Amino acid sequence: MKWPFLIAFLSLAACADTAEGNHQGAKQLAEAEQTCMTQAGGRELYNVPGKSQALTQCKIAAVDTYGKEAYGIYQPFYQVELRKELMIASYLDNGKITQQDAIFVTGKVQSQLYTVVSAAKYQHMRQRQAEAEAVRAKIHSIGERLQTVADSYHDPAQAMQQSMAHAPTTYTIQKMGISTIIHGSDGSSVTCTPAGITTYCN
Repeated sequence: MKWPFLIAFLSLAACADTAEGNHQGAKQLAEAEQTCMTQAGGRELYNVPGKSQALTQCKIAAVDTYGKEAYGIYQPFYQVELRKELMIASYLDNGKITQQDAIFVTGKVQSQLYTVVSAAKYQHMRQRQAEAEAVRAKIHSIGERLQTVADSYHDPAQAMQQSMAHAPTTYTIQKMGISTIIHGSDGSSVTCTPAGITTYCN
């Protein structure tokens, strides 16, 4: 008997990972962002004159609300990126930077986001792989132990031998002259003899 059900169950539990969000969350976020873009009349902050801040604030609210389900553990990276975009939007709406400046800086911020998230996902993947290896090793060990127990039911002699092998060792002490002899139930024996302030055992 190889205990396939137990091993399959533990393997599935080890593989479950919702760290990157889920489809329902991504759908809700996409719908909320589409509403933001419809209201502002454009997709990016640099192509909605006078509404750059409104568009970005709407996107921030959407990510704050649905980002955890959509992006999982990476939600904070998107929140930071949008708050940088809000600063750009403020400068653009107030005429402190040109549209071309906004396009350039926004592209740089979004590129940084991609780099940071990619690195975080790679690190998370490596961690998950290490955890999966540890779980597989544990499952393998459990399977071997269960198989040994199952086999022992079909081999009484082996079961008895295993039981004796795991029985605790007891000791008896015997005095012989100035020496002390210690006998173990496992067949071991030690003789200790005092010599001055030192005792020698062999």
